[in-house]
Amino acid sequence: MRTGLILVALAVFPWVAAAQGMGGGLWVESLDIEGTKAALLGWAEGQDLPEETLGELGALLGGLPAVIPVPLFGVALGVPLGPVEFELEGALLTDGMLRSLGGWPAQGLELDLAFRACYLALGLSPRLDLGLIAVAGTCGLFLWAGDLSFQLATYGWKLTWRGIGGTLGARLELGLPFFRLFCSGALLFPWGQVQDAWGIRVGPWQGRVGVVIRF
Repeated sequence: MRTGLILVALAVFPWVAAAQGMGGGLWVESLDIEGTKAALLGWAEGQDLPEETLGELGALLGGLPAVIPVPLFGVALGVPLGPVEFELEGALLTDGMLRSLGGWPAQGLELDLAFRACYLALGLSPRLDLGLIAVAGTCGLFLWAGDLSFQLATYGWKLTWRGIGGTLGARLELGLPFFRLFCSGALLFPWGQVQDAWGIRVGPWQGRVGVVIRF
């Protein structure tokens, strides 16, 4: 773990030193849980549960969307080169962060939940700056990973996802040249995924909203 943190710090330091733009806000990644719903229902059917319970579980899972959003707290560093900006971004969310904000259930004797997720990306962003408004295209490489583990009484589960691939999207900025609000969206094109037994996968889209400061 310590070696990994050192390597990350060494990779990020040149960007911090050269960056002329910094953004932060809410990063929203997506997960495809269609296979996970089927896996959970299949597991329940093998536990000899009453038909009524299976029916309620099926109705609950059926009401869930196939793709769900996962919010993270993110930051981005930009190094401009003419009208093009090279960007390094990362985002993180853990159950500890949510618990400190009052948005995560307290641990108990019957229920124990743990969550962590992270997102890293390296991208290229051609920008058109029009004064109080700017538009940009975005493309790059991403790593999106996380896991959710929970234990209920004597049963325990762990859902894990790992994916790498490419992104393609657009961004809109509004405000003064040195301080702007921004929102962006992009499509994800996973090239490789590590899929666990529960079938959770990287979703097809992402979104961003926040502020950007340029020096």
